[in-house]
Amino acid sequence: MTFIYPFTFVLAFCALFYELLIARAVSLWAVNNAIWYALAVGIFIGGMGLGAWLTGLAGNKEPAWRRLLKVESGLALAGGVSVLAVYCAALGGLFLSLTGNDLLGRGLFFGVAFLASLGVGIGAGMELPLLMLMAEEVPAGKPASTPGEKVARILLADYAGSLAAGLVFPLVILPAMSIMSAAVLVALINAVAALWLLWHSRARSGRKRVWLLVFLLTALYCISPRIEGYFTAKYYFSFQDALTPVEFFKPRIYPGRVERLRSPYQVIDLVTADDIGPEARALGAAYIKPEPGQNKDLEGAVLFLNNDFQFAVSFERIYHEAFAHIPVAAQERAPQKVLILGAGDGLLLREVLKYPSVKEVVLVDIDPLVLAIFRNVRALADLNHNSLIDPRVRVVKGDAYQYVRRSREQFDMVFCDFPNPDDFDLAKLYSREFYSFVRARLASGGLLIIDAPGLANERSRDERKVWDILSNSLSAAGYRSLTPFFSRLEDSDPAALAAVGSEVEVLRGYLFALTAGFIMASAEERDLTTFQPLKTNDLRVMTNERLRLGLAEAGQYDLIADLANVNSIVHPVFPLRRDAGRIRTGY
Repeated sequence: MTFIYPFTFVLAFCALFYELLIARAVSLWAVNNAIWYALAVGIFIGGMGLGAWLTGLAGNKEPAWRRLLKVESGLALAGGVSVLAVYCAALGGLFLSLTGNDLLGRGLFFGVAFLASLGVGIGAGMELPLLMLMAEEVPAGKPASTPGEKVARILLADYAGSLAAGLVFPLVILPAMSIMSAAVLVALINAVAALWLLWHSRARSGRKRVWLLVFLLTALYCISPRIEGYFTAKYYFSFQDALTPVEFFKPRIYPGRVERLRSPYQVIDLVTADDIGPEARALGAAYIKPEPGQNKDLEGAVLFLNNDFQFAVSFERIYHEAFAHIPVAAQERAPQKVLILGAGDGLLLREVLKYPSVKEVVLVDIDPLVLAIFRNVRALADLNHNSLIDPRVRVVKGDAYQYVRRSREQFDMVFCDFPNPDDFDLAKLYSREFYSFVRARLASGGLLIIDAPGLANERSRDERKVWDILSNSLSAAGYRSLTPFFSRLEDSDPAALAAVGSEVEVLRGYLFALTAGFIMASAEERDLTTFQPLKTNDLRVMTNERLRLGLAEAGQYDLIADLANVNSIVHPVFPLRRDAGRIRTGY
């Protein structure tokens, strides 16, 4: 019965795929994806153990192949709808949260997600014991094979199938299709395996049911892109729906669109609203000078990576001009050689290149697709002023951590612009070890500038925790001067006040949403709160007054040394547990 070994390989391939797909689905909708990804995987593996135990219970007199046929049919059905079930629960949980039933909404999402993981895990766990029983019932190809040799070969095929799935999932499937389509595709493999069992056993009963299952899964695979489009639109635009069950869940055409691309590293969504609204447009006009020849088609565009907000085109200059120009004003000399880690959109690079003193900029980004989009798509290349093809720029496609670890170059300024540390892989880019490697890349008098997600001068406990972790991690890496600064705008602008009906508190609410926090760090003892006037005139937002506002609150943040707050690769403090139970939204 030599077919057992390739058959085991295929079933193990499918089992690990389900595990990865369900964990991925949960992590896309959960704010703290490190915790929930790990829990989804753990529950799946626990389910496999439970399934193996259930298989060994006495009393079932059916042949092993017949039992495996039932398992494969059930697994194909459960696995095929598993990701869909997680998405439905996430949308239902979001509706409950918006209607004031937040705890119930979280319970619905995480409950359904983990039931799906457990159920599919139980089915996957039944496969291996049944395959071993089949190997015992029918002699193996070699008469001399012992039971121990059969078990060893089955286990080898099982582990090899898992290895293949672990390679194919990130390298082939994630860049090529949605996880919902992938789940149905893998379910079809299980259904075909059930058909093969029927053919090999020459059995006639049950064939119609399995063929019906294949038909239903094929139909689901064909419409899965439309289903995923429905959930994507709801994720980004459901705030426009009335909070009644019928209006919230019914499909509708929203005044906007989502353009989605996939890479091995992330899902890239460019979400464009047809109209940003009169208030937002008036606020933008009040604080941001218009740019000659500006492309109006991107006015309502917003970039999301893995469902996380990155920037809104209408207001991105508030963030990027503060990020680039406040540190240059605080520096004693104009930079000549600059390193930018992350920021593959080229927008921060656009600001850095405005200084004539800059002779060379090295930009390192891990995702070639992001770089290609912002280099080759005309509207996006116009947005970053074609900075990615500037002759002074050297683009490196690779991991920022490995680059600073291996490079021997020295830079006057290093900018770190990374996504929120929602998982342990991103958390390493906010670690003591990473900052130590960056410090070795700084020339004498050089400056490190980092984006500090969650630091917004709101005086909250959560913000204090972000500051404590980042400041302690930087201090442990050898930085002696730490200065926070913000993309701060004045709340007294007459045009801005007029846009919100002269309500100062309303305006402050808008401005708080536009405030981002950053940290400047130097290995030398320096006062980075004093600054020189801005050294370039080609600015749309930043003024000397806003520069002063951005640094005005730096003195309110003191380093409170605490080793427990040092984020390290061996002892990660990020991601924070504060959002562990929240469902992610696009607004």
